[in-house]
Amino acid sequence: MTVSQHISAVAIITGGSRGFGRAVAAALLERGWTVVTDARRTDDLAATAAELDSARLIPVPGDVTQPAHRTELVVAALDAGPLRLLVNNASLLGPSPQPRLVDYLTADLRAVYDTNVFAPLALIQAAVPVLPGDDEDALAARVLQAEHRIYPQAVQWFLEGRVEFAAGDVVRIRGSGVSSDSLISPRNLQ
Repeated sequence: MTVSQHISAVAIITGGSRGFGRAVAAALLERGWTVVTDARRTDDLAATAAELDSARLIPVPGDVTQPAHRTELVVAALDAGPLRLLVNNASLLGPSPQPRLVDYLTADLRAVYDTNVFAPLALIQAAVPVLPGDDEDALAARVLQAEHRIYPQAVQWFLEGRVEFAAGDVVRIRGSGVSSDSLISPRNLQ
């Protein structure tokens, strides 16, 4: 994978101010990608933007559970270039320690599901291109096809030891065959 292959590629990474999201953002920026990222905590996002110090990093503070914020992310990405990658990384653990389901407050459980399930799904739907002549079935089929490609690939890389979680929130994917075609993107959903 060369930097020139990704000069105009754009990624959206939710929850990019720390941990895995920050590590992926840093790795993509090093490879020449433009990265649109968000975080609920504006100060954390500003600190990450200052540390990564890249003109190709577009921080968009906000809460991924809010429809207007998801729209902001997609618009910022499309304004920057072709959207090639979406990393739904933002998450909410909920109460700690985790209560038994029977004891889980409905409002807490709803917040966890809104952040971890419904918001990522809504962002995927917002980022998937709608082509001329598309109907609901054709669009759903493209999304399903992409899901069936990416999940087995990610599991295979992990089992082969090609995915490494290193110190300093660094994630490495080693080996040949790692390219933009290996990643889920609106481009390869068409």
